[in-house]
Amino acid sequence: MPLTIPHLAEGADDAWRLIGDGALAAACEGLRKVERELKVLPQ
Repeated sequence: MPLTIPHLAEGADDAWRLIGDGALAAACEGLRKVERELKVLPQ
């Protein structure tokens, strides 16, 4: 799946939801996934 602005927003929304639920480890993993996706974008 190509990385899009809506995809990034969804990842951020998921992270905030997980933080609110107290699932900090899962939130961090989700944010790390977004970070990995951003790192592979051409500069």
